Order: sequence, then C-alpha cells, then structure tokens
Amino acid sequence: MILFDYVIERNGQVRFDSINSPDKNFENPMQVFEKILEHEKYVTDSINCVASLSEEECDLATRHFINWYISEQVEEEAHTRDVIAKLKMFGDEKSSLFHLDQELSKREYKSHSYKN
Repeated sequence: MILFDYVIERNGQVRFDSINSPDKNFENPMQVFEKILEHEKYVTDSINCVASLSEEECDLATRHFINWYISEQVEEEAHTRDVIAKLKMFGDEKSSLFHLDQELSKREYKSHSYKN
C-alpha cells in the first residue's frame, strides 16, 4: 500500500493486472525456498529498474523513496539464502524443520513509510 500511496501522491495512477497463481506443487521445503529466492531476485531486479529509471528521469524524490526497498531486498535475499543453507545442512533430518519453523515464526515485519 505504501507504493500505491506514493504513486497516487505523485499524481500517478495505479493499475491492477491479473496475477498468475503461484506454484503449489513442491516435493520438499528446499524447492519452496529456491522458488522464493528466484522470486526475490525478480523483485530486486524490478526495484533496481525503478531506481535506475528514476535517476535517468532526474526524479530524486522517487530515487530517495526506493532506497528503503533496495536495502530491504538485500536483507530478504540474504535471509532466504540463509534458510537454504540451513536446509542443506539439515539434509534429510525432518525434526530440524520444526526448529527452523520456530525461528522463522519470530521474524517481525519492519514497517516503512516514505513520509518519515
């Protein structure tokens, strides 16, 4: 919603397109997190394109706004790689998934507002 609010405040229009349903068939948790990492990389590339375009257009407000998302994506990719490394370390040890689940459930959402 923060992105939508920003676009609207800058006199832009928000358009919604259809979204394909995500993959649902995975054989193991590793496949899930590999797909998550692939998606995070896609999001990072998209954000980097916005940053690059804002520089080309000399839109410093948007360039400043997008910085938080750039930093956040670095964290998200690193976090996902960390989970993948743990899954590799666990191997076939299923009980380790319980501990990983407990760890992941403690993550907290970090709110962002471009007006701060």
